[in-house]
Amino acid sequence: MNTPTDIQPAVFWRRATARAIDAVCMLVLCGLAAMAASIVLLIFIVAGEVDLFGNNEGPLAELLIVGMVLLALVLTYLYEVTSTARWGQTFGKRLMDLCVIRCLDTENVAVEPPRRHSSMMRWAIPHGAAVAATILSGVAVMAIGDEGLTDGEFLRLLVPFCVFVAVVWSMCYVSALFDSQRQGWHDKAAGTIVIYATNEVLERL
Repeated sequence: MNTPTDIQPAVFWRRATARAIDAVCMLVLCGLAAMAASIVLLIFIVAGEVDLFGNNEGPLAELLIVGMVLLALVLTYLYEVTSTARWGQTFGKRLMDLCVIRCLDTENVAVEPPRRHSSMMRWAIPHGAAVAATILSGVAVMAIGDEGLTDGEFLRLLVPFCVFVAVVWSMCYVSALFDSQRQGWHDKAAGTIVIYATNEVLERL
């Protein structure tokens, strides 16, 4: 790669550790979204709009779930996309001394944070694949569940589908292992590369 000497693609284990830290942070954000949905549900229960025994009218539960999912997506979007576009780092990458910069090709690397649309693409590709896998798994589970499975059989059926979703989500990140410049599929699509955040690199950012 024809780049300045202080620019070095990050090794996979550091990226994986940063991703694990970010995943924990995003789980916390999703937990906050679930807490917000629970508070709304509690308000409806107190107001008498929801019967704890299930004698309810209208799609309130479905709307709460959709609202919780949308809020979780917004929070994770703000966490990852906004921080990457502004500083080139999420909290996990900052802890692991990594950053994301623009990389249009191996001859054209700019020491600056990726544009917002590139940051959005980096976030959307793995998470969009996971959402698609989740929808596919949900359809499959419901279709098989209609065959008269017991609750225990139905729960055991969820395990391989959850593993399937996790594998689909992680494939984008694992793909960096097989690239000479350590770019995952989401990096290539977004025109970015993850490098070590040296003092010189941070000064340029």
